[in-house]
Amino acid sequence: MSLRLRLFLSGSALAVFALPAFSALASSSYVPDFVNLPETAGIYSVPGNSRLKLRVFVHEPGRANPAKPIPSPTPAPTLNCTLTDPDSASVVGLTGWSLPAGEWTYRLNPSSNPSLAAALPEIAENSFSAWTASYSSDLGDSVSFRQVSDTTAVRATYDGQNIIAWGRTSGSALAVTYTWYYPDIGLAVETDTIFNKKFPWSWSGGSTQCAYQGVYDAQEILVHELGHWFGLDDEYTSEFVDNTMFGYGSTGEVKKNTPASGDFSALNSLY
Repeated sequence: MSLRLRLFLSGSALAVFALPAFSALASSSYVPDFVNLPETAGIYSVPGNSRLKLRVFVHEPGRANPAKPIPSPTPAPTLNCTLTDPDSASVVGLTGWSLPAGEWTYRLNPSSNPSLAAALPEIAENSFSAWTASYSSDLGDSVSFRQVSDTTAVRATYDGQNIIAWGRTSGSALAVTYTWYYPDIGLAVETDTIFNKKFPWSWSGGSTQCAYQGVYDAQEILVHELGHWFGLDDEYTSEFVDNTMFGYGSTGEVKKNTPASGDFSALNSLY
């Protein structure tokens, strides 16, 4: 099935999805969330809803990067503009879901990372555009994205809102994405992404050649996390090291800002 992915972003930062075609399915089946959502990668049953599953993705630092957050204060990072952005034709795996056609709204929590608060709407817009820009206007049905009012949430909750925020995650995780989905129909109904506020974060303006050294680029990590929203899985072997969906994150890196041809091949198989 062809799917045209169109981006409509306005307002503020943090993501919430509204499902027009499946709104009744999503809203009528909300159940009390886990008291503490799991922070270990895997697939989990949802109490009170035998059809619904929760998939947790944990984005860890690579071996050459600190496994634990760097204590504050940290030295001012320096900008390196000698980076490259090699392509990869390796086709990444799929998660078992896609997004239903229609408009999805999302919310940001700018106050959860004050140093990036002003830039967060642009970071989110760039990150969605990284995936949607490859699709022509001649393709079939569309999924559109619209930013709505900010949220104050700093943890994932199954509440009908898709958010992007900084908060507490497991000690070594850069970011954790939670996706609630129905395996029997292959559709996601909600996704939350929580960045680890204890790690050092920066933004190099969306560049693929420049990155601040010794810190993680917020846009690069978000582009990777949004791949999970769309239905792409993590890959951990060396053949995928240049894919956006490579499962480890690195400081001073921005090559994931632009998905590789193998990432897009997987996306195209879904939409």
